[in-house]
Amino acid sequence: RKEQGNEAMRAREWGRAIAHYTVGLALLPRPPEGRKKEDELALLRAVLHANRSSAFARLKLWEAALADGEAAVARSGTYAKAHVRFGVAQLGCLQYERAYTSFANAMRHDAKDQSARKGLEACLSAV
Repeated sequence: RKEQGNEAMRAREWGRAIAHYTVGLALLPRPPEGRKKEDELALLRAVLHANRSSAFARLKLWEAALADGEAAVARSGTYAKAHVRFGVAQLGCLQYERAYTSFANAMRHDAKDQSARKGLEACLSAV
């Protein structure tokens, strides 16, 4: 379902993208219980949440984008794009300082991420 969601995003069909990412998340097995068991699908969960966050942001549904951005970071804290998507949602919710921190975290994991760099600049110009 991830690829169908990505196709919908390229076609600028945000609602359809959200539906595909939602189904993709629903079809995944539940994450393992307990701290000792590693979730082998954590990165995929993070990608689906991050992508859905982006689609929500395109619709300016900031609270939904924020929830998915936070879920993406929780699933995979090293996935730079999750931090970027969380930062975009935080910007949309006018949480400039938190957004700055999210974009800075993205840069820490991927120093070449142009979206994170632009997000940092947007935070600074908004304050």
